[in-house]
Amino acid sequence: MFIVPDLSFSLFSLFNVKPYGLMLVVGLWLFSWHFIASGSRQLALSRSELLDIIFVGLLAGVLGGRLFYLLESGFLSCGDLICGLSSGGLSVLGAIIAVPLALYGYAWAKKISFLNLMDQICLHAPLLDMYGRIGCFFAGCCFGLEWDGFFSIAYQFESSGQLVGVPLFPIQLVAALLFSVMWSFFVGFDRVFRQKPSGSMFMLYLFCASLIRFVLDFWRGDRPEIFLWGCTKYQFLGLGIMLFSGTFLIYLFVSAKKRSS
Repeated sequence: MFIVPDLSFSLFSLFNVKPYGLMLVVGLWLFSWHFIASGSRQLALSRSELLDIIFVGLLAGVLGGRLFYLLESGFLSCGDLICGLSSGGLSVLGAIIAVPLALYGYAWAKKISFLNLMDQICLHAPLLDMYGRIGCFFAGCCFGLEWDGFFSIAYQFESSGQLVGVPLFPIQLVAALLFSVMWSFFVGFDRVFRQKPSGSMFMLYLFCASLIRFVLDFWRGDRPEIFLWGCTKYQFLGLGIMLFSGTFLIYLFVSAKKRSS
């Protein structure tokens, strides 16, 4: 069994540094580096414009992800929306819904192709998801079921409902691994299908991210109340996103094939 210590520390006695926030910063830096490199070529936008897009998306992702996390946890207040964020607590599905809505408004205002923009963002978005889940692991949130099997983990501190010393399934690390594989697949997919239709990477990300959330939720130790057929309402939301994105992805490739023939 692997023991997870509290890795929070004070920086120059001025403020506390939490591992969750630190992992988000690392993930955001890597995402930004890749997005600016590819976005400057594919979108023909300046570095400052791309940084504005990152800021809008980040703000929407944090607020949307935090709101859904609090709804899942069963409590919500204006203070909770930001307070305690450094200790963990962001919903992937919440960010998936909030970010496109915010960037659609931005793209419309700036007269940028929304689908092309989302394709470039979603190409590297799994990096953010991966480091976010690593952050969850060290913060103790989004923990797995009680499990005393191979590579079980136990926390030396209590956070978000998990108990100290209780063996748990490392669901956060499994999610991080899947998002890592997802990003590698996306990079390869993007290189192979150079002439893919606009919006295809966006739809592929929605489908894969929702699928990961739907499947892994069965092994979550902090699952919300079951809604129907052994699934939570957020799993049904994920299924809805999968159905929409999968159908639209097929439509995009079929339409592109008809136009080329």
